[in-house]
Amino acid sequence: MKFRCVCGEIIVDNTDSLSYKAYFIADQDWEDAFRPEEGTSDEPEDRLLGWSRSAWQCQACGSLYIDDDNGLVHRFQPASADTPRNILASIHGERWKRPLRGSWRSDRTKSPPGQLWWGAGDDSGFEEFDEWAALERRYYTVFERLLGKGALRDAFLRHEDRYLHRWPSPPPGSA
Repeated sequence: MKFRCVCGEIIVDNTDSLSYKAYFIADQDWEDAFRPEEGTSDEPEDRLLGWSRSAWQCQACGSLYIDDDNGLVHRFQPASADTPRNILASIHGERWKRPLRGSWRSDRTKSPPGQLWWGAGDDSGFEEFDEWAALERRYYTVFERLLGKGALRDAFLRHEDRYLHRWPSPPPGSA
């Protein structure tokens, strides 16, 4: 999904872990979201996903966009131009543990076969590669840097359909 802010900026929501997107639950539903209703076997995860609404912040002007229970998006304009542009980012700030993904698919036709992306916020990136060796080198460089600063949640490097590196390592016998 993507939409244009009234200031002209494009707000893109096509991946996970966006620093300018958040989910929220109405205060009236907050306590119920964490415990099942009597006589149901709902899991809190299901309720959190089903009961939450999305919000996005324009990184250019600070406007907030929130969807309602009908899926319509509404804009809320900041009271001043100095409104922080990170109000929807993780409370952990730059200590937020981010994912790292490296992927090589020779069947990609509209983009280079190699892609690398990581994180959100100040330490994030998306890069494309025409050579496997360059993607592999860059993956391990970013991996070591993020791991060294304690900012890595998980990582994988995949060549076609084969995982060449996964961190943390999956348990024995898992896919």
